Amino acid sequence: MTKKIHLALLLYTLLLCTGLAAQSVQRTAIASNSFTSTTMRYTVGQSVSASALADAGYTALGFHQPVPFFLSLSVTANSTICRGTSITLNAVAAGATSISWSTGATTAAISVRPDSTTKYYVTVSDGSTTLRDSVTVTVIRTRALFTVNNNAQCLRDNRFVFTNQSSANTGSLSYNWDFGDSVVSSAVSPATSYALAGTYNVRLIAINNTLGCRDTNTQSMTVYPPPTPATISFAGDTVCTSTSLLLRAGTTYRGYQWYLNGGLLIGANDSTLNATRSGDYTVVITSAQGCRSDESAIARVTLNKLPAAPVAPSAFYCVGGTPAPMTATALPGHTLLWYTAATGGTGSSTAPTPRTDSVFIQDYFVSQTSPQGCEGPRARVSALVFGAPVRPTITWNGAELSVSQGYSSYQWILSNSALTGANQYFYRPLSAGNYRVRVTNAGGCADTSLVYNLLVTGLTTITPELGTVQIFPNPASDQIMLEFSKTPVSDMRVRLLSNDGRPVKSLVTRQKQQWIPIATLPAGMYYVEVGNGKHKAVLKILKF
Repeated sequence: MTKKIHLALLLYTLLLCTGLAAQSVQRTAIASNSFTSTTMRYTVGQSVSASALADAGYTALGFHQPVPFFLSLSVTANSTICRGTSITLNAVAAGATSISWSTGATTAAISVRPDSTTKYYVTVSDGSTTLRDSVTVTVIRTRALFTVNNNAQCLRDNRFVFTNQSSANTGSLSYNWDFGDSVVSSAVSPATSYALAGTYNVRLIAINNTLGCRDTNTQSMTVYPPPTPATISFAGDTVCTSTSLLLRAGTTYRGYQWYLNGGLLIGANDSTLNATRSGDYTVVITSAQGCRSDESAIARVTLNKLPAAPVAPSAFYCVGGTPAPMTATALPGHTLLWYTAATGGTGSSTAPTPRTDSVFIQDYFVSQTSPQGCEGPRARVSALVFGAPVRPTITWNGAELSVSQGYSSYQWILSNSALTGANQYFYRPLSAGNYRVRVTNAGGCADTSLVYNLLVTGLTTITPELGTVQIFPNPASDQIMLEFSKTPVSDMRVRLLSNDGRPVKSLVTRQKQQWIPIATLPAGMYYVEVGNGKHKAVLKILKF
């Protein structure tokens, strides 16, 4: 290097001093005065022999007046690059002793990587003269950017829809998409679906058609697998219940939807379900990520309703009577089971027979079992053993036979024959005779009164002077005969009175025999009053 500089100086001296014909010589030099790349022309005013120059390694090009060296500068032409790439800028100067770039660099060549279009300045100096030049580096900014409708989706019905938001400050763009599953696309805003669960890196390359500048954006997409279908647990597929069967699907899931026979059960969204109908139950569960499972295995439920408690009336017995087994009525096809307690114990298909040796109450319990083997609730049934009722006593008030009230039933009897419809505590007899009444208490225990001999007299004496009077037939239905033992010598007034003393018929007679019609009168006891104003007699008759 030093030799070259000396040779250049030598050449300059020779040109000034020899007086040779002026020639233009060419030799490469840069601002440091070393001979490398830039062609400079040096002019001399004197002739110099070509052979002398050739010996010194120079070529004579022409002849001019000799002038001294001058400072010169040239730089790299304006350039266009892609954002993110580097470019080397060169400043070529002759005669310079210093060089300075606007970046602060002091070398002739610098490497720059601007983020945007930038103008770079370079300044050179030889100590007395300063030159300044610039170079503009235009940066093509290409940005790859996209959004997605949802970057985490469930495998079932997943669809990732991408919206391209790439941009460039100049030029047009084309796109290369790679969805991470060997599927690619060149669409502006494509969509894709994944066949398998997993995590996929989606890469978008935006390519600027100017210089081929490109940018890449990569985002992660997650595809969640569906949860494993739930397992429904319950107490068996054939169940006896009065209400429902509880189905369970586990408690570790975010959501639930129950189905019956393939149909959605509206509002059935809990981890448990009270199955109130027979059929095929399934459930679809939702994971913590919101992914739905396939339907669970079918839980086939047969609900057999529990039968109601059987009809079982209390039974009544009498002390000392012959006991009979308890009874209850079961539904068709159902069987009865008898217990001695409301709960627990072992049932018996044989109805119990209570003892009747004393007055007491014994409770039994009976249930019925359906043909499907479902036993219903138990009914309480009581056996009540009663003592005999107090024997009744018949009294006569002139119109009615009666006993005390308080018995459960009554049956009046005439001469050992039950009187139809005579079932109250009193009876209005239609004829004389031997009367009794049979009474029962709540337990059906019975007793019969003593005989009451009802005698209806149809003969009485008015006065010794007037004689006697009698009525026959008695009882009667349509008419009675009034007969005097002596023919009356004065008017005899006859009145027929009801049982409560009201006159119902009257007449006056002097006949020894007098018929009195009674067919229109109601049945019952009547009184016949006969007299002449001073004396009278009263007789009873029965109208039937």
